[in-house]
Amino acid sequence: MNELEIDFEWFLNVGDPKSATRIVRDFFQVLDWQSAVDALTQGGKWDDVQMDERNELSLYLNNRCHSEFQKWNFVISEAKVKYEAAFEKLKTYLMKNNLSDAILASCQWDTVNAYAANYFLEWNPPRFYLHLFEIYRAGHFPCGWNGDWPKGKLIVF
Repeated sequence: MNELEIDFEWFLNVGDPKSATRIVRDFFQVLDWQSAVDALTQGGKWDDVQMDERNELSLYLNNRCHSEFQKWNFVISEAKVKYEAAFEKLKTYLMKNNLSDAILASCQWDTVNAYAANYFLEWNPPRFYLHLFEIYRAGHFPCGWNGDWPKGKLIVF
């Protein structure tokens, strides 16, 4: 298994549509942090999408590789420890730029779930969180959903 490394600079390319189109084909772009936070917190819609996808991932794995799936909690804990330094760096960035703690929570949720999806990759899990991880790696911030899930477009800053 190839482990996912947070070997990138958080938010290096936010607001740059050219670099975003290399990773995401069809998306709704926001151009500033306020719009990103608004998308992130709009009535819990993005939280619901993230939770739906987490549930889909865990249900799929439980059905596909039940005995291996029993390691889920260990894998999640391992990811949190592995990414602790990257999360501290992110927290410092957010504090320095007076940005919402909701950004930190969303980034942590997405990257920890990407780590889990990657851990179970041999069972071909849903790739939603792996896709979000690539968006982070490209220096962007996936921050919401425009439309009714699952139709609509990912919102990216």
